[in-house]
Amino acid sequence: MKRVNIYVNQISQFLQSHRMLNFAFNLMVAFIASIFIASAAFALPWESPLQQVRQSISGPVAMGISIIAIVAAGATLIWGGEINGFARTMVFIVLVVSVIVGANSIIGIFAG
Repeated sequence: MKRVNIYVNQISQFLQSHRMLNFAFNLMVAFIASIFIASAAFALPWESPLQQVRQSISGPVAMGISIIAIVAAGATLIWGGEINGFARTMVFIVLVVSVIVGANSIIGIFAG
């Protein structure tokens, strides 16, 4: 940390003694900052499709489908009898996906 302070002080003294270089340095910093600000102001190309997917997943239709899937998967696990490992795994996948979609909708309701 002490070395950094020494380097900063040396650069500061050098820029104070060379006014034109100080102006060029400040202009360069302002230009780089404006590039970052301008890039943050515009939406990235993949934001719009992701926003549409988010709205589709958190909509009322997705909430209804997730509730039906939770009930169906739960009923299959409870009263399904002897099901093989693949079918049981698929039921668990449906259950987990429907819980995730339902949780997304519920969080969207509470978070606003």
